[in-house]
Amino acid sequence: MAALLATMSANADYDSRPDLQPINRCPSSVPPKDCQPLYWDLPAATHEGQQQLGAPDPTTGYRHGMTDRPPPLYTDGTNGFEQQDVGRTRTALCPLAGDPSTADPDRVPHWKPTGVFDQSCQVPGEGPCQYYVVECHRGTRIHYGPWQVGSAYERTWDAVVRVENSSRLDQDMVAHPENGRREWFTAIEIFNHVGSHHANMWDPVNKCNDPDNPAYASSQECQDNYQIPYYDQSGCRSDVEGPQPACPAYVALSNPSQWRAATQYPGRFDVTFPTAQKPGEKSKALPLLEDQLWPMEHHVVSLYFNEGLHENQDFRNQVGGAVGEIVLQVLTEPFSDPNLERISVLFETVYEAATLFVPPFTLATNGGVWYAPYDLELALLTTHSHKRTVRSWVDVVPANPYRPDDPDPRCGGSPTGTPAAHVFENYHWDDANTCKYYLEPDGNIILHKGETLSFACLFNNGVTATDKISDPNLRDAVEHGIVGQQALYGEQDPKIYRVHYGCEERPDWQSIDASDTTTPSIPPGRAPAAPARRCDPNPAVDASGNPVDGPYENLATCGPRGALGPSLSYDGQGFGLTGRCVPANIVFANADDEMCIMVGMYWPLQRIADVNADLNGSQLVDEGALASGDVEGGVKPRSADDVAAAVSTGDPAVEANPSNLDTTNPEQTGLPGALPKSPSDLGKCEGCSQALPPLSVN
Repeated sequence: MAALLATMSANADYDSRPDLQPINRCPSSVPPKDCQPLYWDLPAATHEGQQQLGAPDPTTGYRHGMTDRPPPLYTDGTNGFEQQDVGRTRTALCPLAGDPSTADPDRVPHWKPTGVFDQSCQVPGEGPCQYYVVECHRGTRIHYGPWQVGSAYERTWDAVVRVENSSRLDQDMVAHPENGRREWFTAIEIFNHVGSHHANMWDPVNKCNDPDNPAYASSQECQDNYQIPYYDQSGCRSDVEGPQPACPAYVALSNPSQWRAATQYPGRFDVTFPTAQKPGEKSKALPLLEDQLWPMEHHVVSLYFNEGLHENQDFRNQVGGAVGEIVLQVLTEPFSDPNLERISVLFETVYEAATLFVPPFTLATNGGVWYAPYDLELALLTTHSHKRTVRSWVDVVPANPYRPDDPDPRCGGSPTGTPAAHVFENYHWDDANTCKYYLEPDGNIILHKGETLSFACLFNNGVTATDKISDPNLRDAVEHGIVGQQALYGEQDPKIYRVHYGCEERPDWQSIDASDTTTPSIPPGRAPAAPARRCDPNPAVDASGNPVDGPYENLATCGPRGALGPSLSYDGQGFGLTGRCVPANIVFANADDEMCIMVGMYWPLQRIADVNADLNGSQLVDEGALASGDVEGGVKPRSADDVAAAVSTGDPAVEANPSNLDTTNPEQTGLPGALPKSPSDLGKCEGCSQALPPLSVN
């Protein structure tokens, strides 16, 4: 289908892009610390079945060493390559049957976790190092970039990627035409370089991307009106065009979404949907249509704190600036697999985007709530935030569950008998804790409809009191004690928490000289989501070598004087740039600003009867009518007597399942009813009530 229209992908590595080799990016004039480590600098895997310990690499700072480089498509026995050479002398790690020199486009080499750990090796903030093995798995590899930022502090590449899968769906249709042209998406692997601030991708909601209508998604109408304009001719292709901020096709597909995936820290990041843990359970997955299109954003910064090296790096000093690149791997299974079923994803963010605001030299929290749309099992939780996050946490309201058999207090475990403070707690913005409850002895967290998850992030915008402590032992004790961990820095380097800087904007800009360092500044940046123009922190230091914070002249970034600033010039008011760089407010935005987003995965508890209801269970609506598209009939209340009668007479609108009653743990049996999903949840909620009409999308 659409795959036939695609041009040859730009599969980059040092072999195809010699200009990106360190010797060319970083001549002798570039300080060694400012030469950006790419994952191509790590050794390459050479064969399927190769086992490797994911240990930190002290030279590059990649936290999991060799396993932070994608296994190559081809090898010469020592080196790895993303394409075959002209003489076809390289061997494919996952070859086509009978052709060892051609990589199979429907199988990808990936690092499969073994579940075996080396306790003598530690990944800071994460725990013991794990062993991985190279496995060839059904799926698709997508290349996104490379591109460079240049002399700017940051740059974002907005693009559209295509998950090519037509050939394997052809094979699936031979055996199971009843499933349509779709497959199960079970895991994703994302590889990005040091210098990546974040990347995220999502599954847009539209008629040509309806997982329950694969025939229409693969139709000629969607080919002509969706695939071609939004990908082939969009100017947004991830494998052809360069960086395209606010590319029209990307913007058109951006919201709403059915699910989102994101990565923050460099190297390999994977999301594998929960696997079955008990007899009778099914593993979880999401439907993937033919040649599905995903909008994808990649944000790269030039001034970067490398956690692995404990070093501030400035990639503006290397030729071309910071390098951005993503290798994305989508792992799949046939839709006919009887051991898989659909999962729901929560992505809670809209309220936080509107309210996040942290003035200079203050601490502040921001967060929100998500309510359970029905009786459910919560299998996974994590949060997404930026570098000035001290910590983040999640609580169940009205009360956190007691989990005595789980070993990790940061995932709600109470191994000592003392109830955990939260069901989720995280102290690392770039490698956020992920609680996988389905793997723990106490199992998934049970939520009943209307119960909520309350989450928050604590941000530090420049409260670095320990800078003034001259005694290094005392300073270290405070930074790593209760005050440092709970209120100031979490478990990260205190250098991260220097105050955010932005270009000053004020109505009396003409009365302020750019070189004036004494007149109090007006902090730029306002909520909702209107960040200041970012500028470098004040370069001045005091007699002890500590940073001096305050306004300073920076016409190169914060000029020309009088130009309207981006954050305060609104409602017709002219807030002109003064030419000064000053301590700034933090709002919801990329880069030096912040976010607080809760992400989770869940599915419904097995129900005694499958009907729709409101919160108190008394006003019931016809779920069958909703499914058939009868919105008016679907929202008409049905009494409890109506439901009882429907069960006794076998009404197809109500499916009775008395065998689902768990007599040992009755709280783990779902009762009838569903609410609409939380208003600010951008995730996909399978089975949510449609009592409120869904957003109309063409």
